[in-house]
Amino acid sequence: MKSFFSHFWTLIKRLPAFFLWVFAFMAGMMIYYSDRLAAYLLKHQNRTEYLLKGGCAQTGQCCQAIALELPKSWVASPKIRRFFLLFYQKVFNFHFLGVNEASWLIFECHYLRPNQTCGIYPFRPKLCREFPLIPFKGHGRLHKGCGFWFAKKSDLGGFGEKLAQQMHEKEREDYLRSLKAS
Repeated sequence: MKSFFSHFWTLIKRLPAFFLWVFAFMAGMMIYYSDRLAAYLLKHQNRTEYLLKGGCAQTGQCCQAIALELPKSWVASPKIRRFFLLFYQKVFNFHFLGVNEASWLIFECHYLRPNQTCGIYPFRPKLCREFPLIPFKGHGRLHKGCGFWFAKKSDLGGFGEKLAQQMHEKEREDYLRSLKAS
């Protein structure tokens, strides 16, 4: 039978892991709430000229080509670039594919299942939860076949929104048809 001291010592050995977990949890909560506060103060949704419409079509393309924009000087610096590569590989399980012509780092996610769904959906990174982002100017770029699309605020409820939606659906159907043909 174990003594009180052996149980106590086992508990003491586990404390650093617990405190590390508490620290990581608190840091995550601080980041989450600071992002929410910044969005509220900036009123980001009210300042953009486009709104995000549609929903996820589960094509998995956003997981196969994750583009991260960094300042070109950071991408050119081997030490900074190595830091970001290791960070995204270790923390998010992303696999580095290369750098595109705009100096964006391109990754693919290893949690993508063969049926094009996320293996860690409830715990996916913030980057994935907030995709696609709405920029302040213009509209974002989406993968072909994506279920999301952008509607201009001035066209909401009118012919312009309906036309944009129909064009998006036609492009998406054409793209999916071309995938099946190849």
